[in-house]
Amino acid sequence: MSYYVEPQPAQHAPGVHPWVIRLLLLGAAGIVLLMLALVILLAGHQFMTQDQISSGVAPLYGVDVSGMTRAEAIRALSSQNTYEDEAIITFTYAGRSWEYSARELGVEFDIEATVNAAYAAGRDDTPARNLVEKFRIWQEGYAVAPIIRYNQTRAQQVLFTLAQGHINQPVMDATLVLQEGQVITSNSQVGLEMDILATLDALEHEILALNTRSTIPLSVQERQPAIPDAATAAEACGAPWTRAA
Repeated sequence: MSYYVEPQPAQHAPGVHPWVIRLLLLGAAGIVLLMLALVILLAGHQFMTQDQISSGVAPLYGVDVSGMTRAEAIRALSSQNTYEDEAIITFTYAGRSWEYSARELGVEFDIEATVNAAYAAGRDDTPARNLVEKFRIWQEGYAVAPIIRYNQTRAQQVLFTLAQGHINQPVMDATLVLQEGQVITSNSQVGLEMDILATLDALEHEILALNTRSTIPLSVQERQPAIPDAATAAEACGAPWTRAA
């Protein structure tokens, strides 16, 4: 006796459809390719801008230095009026005043150092962090403080000349001179001496603040004469007196 057994269809274990796997692989490959393209693009951008100041760096004295090389930025700033030319310092004393430019007082804008500081923005860390920082600078901007050099010796020389020519004077007592039976008097004089160190301290404060218009009262020490009024002394002696011319 023979039997016929009808074949049964093969049973497949339930699982992920092959097309799903293919789609996942294609998606992963696309992401990898996209990341690779971004890396290549960023590397190309880094190469193209490796000698340029980052985009987003704020203008310096009205000059937009972003995108410039250091040499270009130095040339552009060298043709501009900067702090030492614009800033005017006025010293005052007893109703008188004397004006000087910041340059005359030893102040100088260090163009090269300032440009180097601008160029360093977005370049002082690891490559990955530098990319992030450059993007932030491009989005939010980045201000570079001008680097100012101050030659205090020059300022001291200017103040010394001002003191000797216009401020300092010796203290003088009033005098009595007996001449042909008369007492002749001369007036006293208050001694004046500029305190150069104190004035320099006030000047440095204005320079550090980068003020372009400053008024600084001169620090002056006064010395009162021991004999302020000779006429009074002569009258107390009961002698006739004449004031000297």
